[in-house]
Order: sequence, then C-alpha cells, then structure tokens
Amino acid sequence: MGGAVGATEHASVSATSRRPKPTVETFGHERGEGMGAGTIADRLARARRRRFVGRRTEQELFRRALDGELEPALLWLVGPGGIGKTALLLRLSDLAEEHGRRTLHVDARHLLGTPESFLEALGRQVGNDPYAAFAEPSVLFVDTAEDLGGVETWLRDELLPRLPSHTLVVVAGREPPVAAWRRDPAWAELLRVVALRNLAPDEARAYLEARSLDPSSVETITNATFGHPLALSLLADVADQRHDDATPLTVDSPDILTALVERFRVDAPSDLHRRALEVAAHARLTDVELLRHAVDGASADELYDWLAQLSFAVVGSDGLYLHDLAAHALDTELRRRDPSSYLAMHRKVREPCVEALRSTTGVAQLRAASDVSWLHRFSPVMGRIIDWSAARMLAPDRLREGDADDVIEATRRFQGNAAADAIARWIQLRPESFTIVREAGRGARGYVAVLIVGLDDEAAFADDPRVAAAFAHARAHGPLRGHERLCVETWLDYRTHVEPGALASQLSIKDIRTWLGGEPLAWSFLALPGLLEVYEPLMGYLMHERAVDVSVGATTYTLFGHDWRVIGPREFLDRMAEREVLGAEDELPPPPPRPVVLARDDFARALKDALRVATDPDALARNPLSRSRVSLELPDEAPPSRLRGALERALETLASSGKDERAHAAVKLTYLDPARTQEEAAELLGLSFSTYRRHLAAGVERITEWLWQRELHGYDAR
Repeated sequence: MGGAVGATEHASVSATSRRPKPTVETFGHERGEGMGAGTIADRLARARRRRFVGRRTEQELFRRALDGELEPALLWLVGPGGIGKTALLLRLSDLAEEHGRRTLHVDARHLLGTPESFLEALGRQVGNDPYAAFAEPSVLFVDTAEDLGGVETWLRDELLPRLPSHTLVVVAGREPPVAAWRRDPAWAELLRVVALRNLAPDEARAYLEARSLDPSSVETITNATFGHPLALSLLADVADQRHDDATPLTVDSPDILTALVERFRVDAPSDLHRRALEVAAHARLTDVELLRHAVDGASADELYDWLAQLSFAVVGSDGLYLHDLAAHALDTELRRRDPSSYLAMHRKVREPCVEALRSTTGVAQLRAASDVSWLHRFSPVMGRIIDWSAARMLAPDRLREGDADDVIEATRRFQGNAAADAIARWIQLRPESFTIVREAGRGARGYVAVLIVGLDDEAAFADDPRVAAAFAHARAHGPLRGHERLCVETWLDYRTHVEPGALASQLSIKDIRTWLGGEPLAWSFLALPGLLEVYEPLMGYLMHERAVDVSVGATTYTLFGHDWRVIGPREFLDRMAEREVLGAEDELPPPPPRPVVLARDDFARALKDALRVATDPDALARNPLSRSRVSLELPDEAPPSRLRGALERALETLASSGKDERAHAAVKLTYLDPARTQEEAAELLGLSFSTYRRHLAAGVERITEWLWQRELHGYDAR
C-alpha cells in the first residue's frame, strides 16, 4: 500500500518506517555522515519531497526562521488528529538538514510526564550529555505535545532557556501552548503559534495526482474528504488496492473512517497481517517483540514493517501506534464481529504488560501499568468515567513542598472539616501514600491517596471512620492474618471533585500498580463520597462489592471492597478480560466459592483436627482447611485429596531437613500412616514415650508453620 506522504501526519509514517532505525547517527546526522547523495536515505528524502503537497505558508515561515529573517525561537504547530502535524515535522526536518542543521526528535507520546524521560529520549540520540548536542546549530522537533504533561512547564522554564541562541524548536500538538507562555513577555516575543487546517481543494487534488490515482477517483475523493489529510490518505490507499475492481469508487457511509479501516483489514495480505493490525489497534505501543509474542514469532519483523508503512500508523523510536480513529474503528469492529478472538487477543497483548508490572519498579512499572490501563480505553464502562483525550495532559508525581496545603484545602472545600482533618493525618503519618496529579502548564490538578495499613497500624488511624470501617468489614468477612495488609483509597480533582474526567485515568494506573504490581494485599477498599449512580457500575466492573456506608463529618462515603485472597490477581485479570468483551452489565460465570479465611489460632486448631482424621476422606472434606488456600491452590492434586495432599506436602519438608527426621517419623506414624496407638508408634521408633511426644509436637508445629506461610503467600513462596 502506498503511504500518503505529506498529506497527513500518519501518511508520513511510510517514509519514516523506511528510514534507518532511529539511532544516534540517523537522528542527529550531518550531511556527509552516511547521508550522501548516493544513499537510500537520500533517495527516500527526495521521494518524500515529491509526495509532499501543501503547507507552503508553514514551510516558508520555517525557512525564514532558519535564515534568521524572523526572530521566533519556538514554532508551535496546532491541529486536530489526522491533520498532518507529523508529516509536516518530517518535511521541516528535511528542510533543516538541507540548511546544514542538526535535527533531534522527541515524541511526547512515549514519555512518562517527567523531565528525566525527555532527557533520556534525547540521550538515546546523542549520547550521555543531551545538552552537548546543541553546541552546533540545531533544530529540536517535539511531536504529540498534548502528551507532555508537566514536562511542558519544565521545557518553558528550564530546558529551552538553557539552549544556545542558534537553536530552533518546533513543537506539534493538538492543543496550543498554555497561557503561561504568553504571560511571559519574553516568550510572547519568541513564540509563534501556527494553526493547521484541512488542505485546500487544489492541494488535495495535487496530492491525489501525485499518488497516480485514476483521474475518475480524484474528484470523488476530494469532495468526500473535504481536504482532511487522514481521510485523503485512507481513501487513496483504498483506491490503490482497486486495480481489478471496475466498480466506481464512491463514499456513502457517514462514518467514512470506520468503513475505510475495515477495508484495510479485509485486504490485509494474510490472517497474520490482520491479527497484527488488530494487536496494533489494541495496544498503546506495538514493537516487534509484542508481535512476536502475540501474533507469530517467525514473521514478527515482516509484520512490523508492513504495519509501519500503513498510512494511519505512526512510527517512533520505541515502536508504532495507530491513529486514534483507526484504532477505535478496528478494535470496535473485532469486538463486535468475533468476541472470542478479541478476548484471546486481549489476553496475549496483556501478558507482557502484566509480567513487566510484576517484575519491575519505578518508571518501568509505571509504563507497564499505563499499558494495562490503556487496554481498557475502549471499554464502555471505563469510557463513561475517563476522558482519555484530556488524560494525556496529566502526569503523576510525588508529594512535594506546598502540595500538602493544597490537598487539605481542596478536601475541606469539597468534603468538609472532618474529612480534611483525616486526610491531614494521612499526610502526617504516610506522605508516601499520595500521588499528586499534575497538569501540563497548570500545576497540580488533584490527588490519589492509597493508604496501605496492617493490624499494627489500626490504632494510628482509628479516628478516620473510613479506615475503621475497612478494618471492621475485614474482621467480619475475612480477617487479616499475620502481616497481611489492606488499603483504603480516595481521590479528588481540585476543580470537579470526583466527577468523571481525565483524573480518573491516574486513578486507574495507580490501582493497577497497587493491586497487581506491589506487595500482595488482603483487601482493597475504595471510598466514594457520592455519585454512586455513576461509579457503582465501575465498582462492579472492578469486582469491588459494596461494603458499608460511613460518615466523616458532613460527608457520607460508601466503601467498596475486594478480598484478594478470594479472587487473586491472576483470576482478577482473567475475569476483567471477560468483562472487557462482554461488558460489566452482561451475565458472567459465577465466581468460585469463597475460600475460608482463618486467623492463625483457628488455622492451627483446624490443622490438628485434620491430622487426627487424615485417613478419613469424608472427615477431611468437612474440615474448614479443605476450603482454604492451602487446599484450593495445591498444585497437581485431585480435588478429593487436596487437604490430604497438603498435609503430605508439608510432611515432605520435614523429611528433607536433616534435623527433623524423627519429627517426620513421629507425625507419619501417628497420623498419616498410623500405628494402632501412640505407645506403639513410640515403640516402633525406639523412643521413650516422652521423647516421642516431644518430637511429635515439634513436627506438628513445623507443619503448621509451613502450611500457614502457604496460606498467607501461596505455594510459590520461598
């Protein structure tokens, strides 16, 4: 398929994908350094220039800035998705290289809302010292600026002022720069904002003619798309594929992009290509490794190259993604057409994200949690709660100086004095519990607070009715044991309180990290101060059941809770995948029976009872441990013998310890392979009765402790 280079930001990707991979040399090269007139890269540049149409005013403005005829240090290109921002950046990059400028590229879509991630992206192109790259005349291109988050403020106040005066910066995004740029008199003079519009009819025709389309199609496509670059590119690609189709090309569907993307799916070269397209539509970012895992190991490189040349794909240094409109159309169509295949694909795409979530920390874990959250952006339930577009302007941060006052004041304003006093207590004792959500150029937007506490912490937070109610509910329905912990979560948007919106995206990401990527929890509770008609379906989607209503001063909170020992992270993810396909309102298979959760003393008593009846299957089936984690999660045991199998597994640990042979023999002869009496067991072991009893008690105690650790942490515990 021919990429519509120049007409649209996504059309440009076909050229991007055929460039050498983004390395130090290709992103920061000079003429003559591997880019001479005889190279393939040089031929590709000429091909891009031939296919690029329109944007004459913007190109002329950039040329004048390069030549020093204009003062601006920063050009900010603004336009909606599909308008051609990325294609124009590539064209301006070619112009900069023709003028002998070094070019550097950062796509904010792949950042994590921190200055460090921006510098890391530069460092991958120029080495360890990003600032050294600007010693020579350079142009810095920043794409997808709507995803910069708090980095936008850092660019304005710290990075850009430090760059040499011969540096030119070009930024492209869906939103104009925030007002703080214009409030600064100096930046107001050096900043030029350029709004991109649809192509004019003559430009649209020129682009289609450059694609060598049948003349009969040119006017039809021009009129149907109104010059929208992405629609032009998609329709041109469809026309390219119709060489043997005598039917005139017409556009009757009101949802033109959906129809076009469906055509691409049908015309993909093979089933593997179609599956790769579906994966790319579903994932936040697609690379060869994901295709190798989710589609086909042998063909992953070929599939990636095919995806990269599609006109609605955007390629960056970390992988590619599909234009939002195309991704939505493809994802929705597969879910409607083949729910079972959609579910299987969802699980395959999610697997490496979940593995990274469990095995990494810090920035890598944040990225993995964002990937998992992103997989639910097309869910009807999540879609009613999260404004995914506005969410790109937000980034998580730790509690910093001055934030505590904002947190307490906003809580007081929306929820009253008692709630503010309670949240102040959280800040005093557990400041690490707070994630401050910052908005690009506008400071803090709100907070997410996740208080993680154990039995030893209950007294410290007893004055907070929400925490007290969480402990009480856990005691009644599944008490904490040993060092098990629960979490209580609340959040607040400084402008809209808890109304649905962008901040809920950060709530989702934080939940994923807490529930699935941190130390195991026994319980999680979300405290909702109203809007239950909005949030109760979401709580059902997240398998958090309504627990209790509790008042904190004038505000009533409803706690929704989940016992992670009943439905653990792995099963939670499986059932979430089902809900992604079927929807939260649809009937799902019933959850498994609730496991018995016993306190340590009750567990020990039940274990002694189980040992006494170890040879009686019916009596073992009546023992509460047969419905506990030690039985239900025992690997490779048939259901009727799970508890017996757990006892035998524990007994084996005594046999493998050199100092416990006699304890092992005493337990085995007394309970699992019993002699007629304990006296006979002592005689068989050649021990006095008192010595035998001492070894028996020690063996029972060691078995109890070993199985208790399995009860708390599972059989994978070491």
